[in-house]
Amino acid sequence: MEQQDFILQDNSPITFSRFDEIFNQLMSKTWEYNGLFYNLKELGWSWGYSNKKRSLGTAYGGRRRIEISKALLSVNLDKNPKKFEDTIRHEIAHAIDNIIRGHSGHDYPWQQIAIHLGAIPSTGHAKIESAPVKWSGICPNGHSYSRHRITKRSLNSAACTK
Repeated sequence: MEQQDFILQDNSPITFSRFDEIFNQLMSKTWEYNGLFYNLKELGWSWGYSNKKRSLGTAYGGRRRIEISKALLSVNLDKNPKKFEDTIRHEIAHAIDNIIRGHSGHDYPWQQIAIHLGAIPSTGHAKIESAPVKWSGICPNGHSYSRHRITKRSLNSAACTK
């Protein structure tokens, strides 16, 4: 299996509009895997951005949609744009796996597709900066905590909730 060449050859900073172009280019591309061809746009898949703060990308098989976290992209695009191209390829591998098998995970069949598409077949392999949190504080035991969303339940640190 031959890996696909990356559009971004290094981690030079890029703009959001350039990233949009790359996202669209990868989603419009006809990908070959095991002698079959997959063009996600022609197969009804769409792409866009999510507000997720902990997940770089998500492929929704039922909705035929791939999303990249705008929050994490805005914090990290100037530091590690190649990671986001890898994330798009990772999610495209999930989409193709979903088309082939009707579901997708991080198992061996998906890993083979990801490698063929040039993606690193794992999760969390590159260090990225977290999205800024909106809520933080100190619990009654003196531990600090931070949250992206406020909850109705009492706020405690991770050390106190175990």
